[in-house]
Amino acid sequence: MSINPLDDFDEKSQEMLKSMKFIDMNTFYDMKNENRFIDPLESIRTTRSFEDISNEIAMEIPFGKKSMFYKLPDGSFVENNIDKKLLAQQIIKYTSSKSKLVYNLVRYNVGIISNFILDNEIIDVKTELNTLSGEIDFSRNPSFKFNFDIEKQKSEYKLFYEFVKFKNSANFNRVAIILTFYRYLDFNFFLSELNKELILTTQERIKKELKSAFILAKDKSEVLDFIYETAPDFALSERGDEYLFEDLILLSKQTINTWGTNENISIINLLKAIKNKQWFADKVNKNPDVIRGLLENFNDAYVNVLIDILVSIGNSVWTEIELENSIQFSLNSFDNDYDADNFIDSRIAYWCGYDKQEKKFEVGYSIHQYDKSNVPFKTIPQTLGFAAAYFPLKIQVEKEKKYIPTFIGEYITNLQLKEDKDIVLNDLVSMLLPEFRISTKAVSNLTKLFSGKKVQTVDELIEILNEIDSTVKATELENYGIEVLFRGTTRNAQGDLFLGNNNSIINGASTSTDPIRAVIFGIESSSKPGAKGVLQIFAPKNLKGLNLQAPQRGRFSLELEVIINTSPENLSNFAVKEIAIEDARKLVEEVYGISLDTRITTRGSADLWLAETKKLNPREALEFSKKLIKLKDANKVYKFVKPPIQTNDKK
Repeated sequence: MSINPLDDFDEKSQEMLKSMKFIDMNTFYDMKNENRFIDPLESIRTTRSFEDISNEIAMEIPFGKKSMFYKLPDGSFVENNIDKKLLAQQIIKYTSSKSKLVYNLVRYNVGIISNFILDNEIIDVKTELNTLSGEIDFSRNPSFKFNFDIEKQKSEYKLFYEFVKFKNSANFNRVAIILTFYRYLDFNFFLSELNKELILTTQERIKKELKSAFILAKDKSEVLDFIYETAPDFALSERGDEYLFEDLILLSKQTINTWGTNENISIINLLKAIKNKQWFADKVNKNPDVIRGLLENFNDAYVNVLIDILVSIGNSVWTEIELENSIQFSLNSFDNDYDADNFIDSRIAYWCGYDKQEKKFEVGYSIHQYDKSNVPFKTIPQTLGFAAAYFPLKIQVEKEKKYIPTFIGEYITNLQLKEDKDIVLNDLVSMLLPEFRISTKAVSNLTKLFSGKKVQTVDELIEILNEIDSTVKATELENYGIEVLFRGTTRNAQGDLFLGNNNSIINGASTSTDPIRAVIFGIESSSKPGAKGVLQIFAPKNLKGLNLQAPQRGRFSLELEVIINTSPENLSNFAVKEIAIEDARKLVEEVYGISLDTRITTRGSADLWLAETKKLNPREALEFSKKLIKLKDANKVYKFVKPPIQTNDKK
């Protein structure tokens, strides 16, 4: 074998090769190591295309245009090594300026690989550029083509920019730039940057095609994923809320990730397509597990977007009354006052847990007490109430009040617990998770606390009311000496019962063990025009099948409140007696000498009466109820159009 590599060529070829310049790599590395580095490519470094350089070299050698190095532009498309960022900037610039661009592939195909970036967002787009040069008028609308194949899961939104006055008659040579978007979200984002939109006829054609696609997809989750990820919002909204919710249930049961089809984007697009927000919130209230599963399984990169959408749905349906009755919540734990005398430091943490059986959320906070060495020694849980999934929790964000659905509160609680496993593992603070309390209570706290003894004093009554939660049955109250409950409310002239505020409807009907307090509430309610005040009397032994709810913290000792886990309307069916509130007010004055106002128009006035008025223990309340039972039925006093309840009163 010849040592000289040129010996393998004929004489003519050897002469040609000797005239060409090669890089001496040994010299290259020697110069670099000695810091005498000179770029050997400097003489030919350029932004010119490979074809231009190759053609220039070919023309300097004997073969000329016949050389294999020589290549004529043929109008073919290239998609490698394109500076997509520069291309996007140029398209937007020349569209807004409505001027023509002198297009040349060399400008973009310069060996720089970059993403298609708009407003710092990376867009998935296939870019193809013509090897020919010419002018493009970006003020003209580009051509559009929609390619959709459900079997191959192919979805393409194509834009075509053509040369101006191009001489070649070949159609493919008229196209200068082809942009292919695979998701409508990306495509529409680009159109908005150009201040353009699809014409209605094109939208209708896409709607029709995707409607057929949904029929073919049926209950195939992988196909639905593809459609929801890539389809336009105007086509998804045609799906209908019922089908959208069914699809949401199906997709929520599948693995959610970014491999292949991005299920995160699919579900986000699906939720955006929901039209009737109130209907959706009601569906979630009945089946919270759908949304709970989504929040737990969503990828971290997308979960904030999901939360924003779910919160926005709540903001669009919550009424002023619901917001007024919202439950206070905090996203972060905070330290309470330090008790220097007892070396106790307290930390308060809010929580929200889910009762799967009741499909309700328990909201509250726990006071974690530490000694001076920071060792936890006591946890005091406090329940603020039970709420449906879309009931609002009020949070403080800097100086502004915000509202989130209750299920978001549970997600945040779980997230905090995952980040601090010590909280879960520590027995003293495991009460932070309310579902632990619910699931482990074989018997109620009432049984543990009182062991069946009768309540004698108001202080004992307050102590037992503090232990009530959803595990307590209404019929249990009688075992501890609470034999009667009272509710002050109103009816209209027709006899229709006031159904209660949203808090009562969602969390249960509020009653009191004390008839005087119920009368105060009845007077307050009936001080509104057109309202007829009534006092309802209930026997806990008759409330079979009904459970209680935890009372309102901070107020139950003032109101001696017992919340029945049913609506006010349903509870009224269990009333033993219903009398006019004015008759009850007169009886309070006759028996106890307490002259209550005939009108109480503000909550502040009502609270003042509650704070300063005698509290009755269960025995006194029972004795007073016997006197109430003897009064005329409310219907005989007011003569309602239709009798509200049936009683055995023969008077």
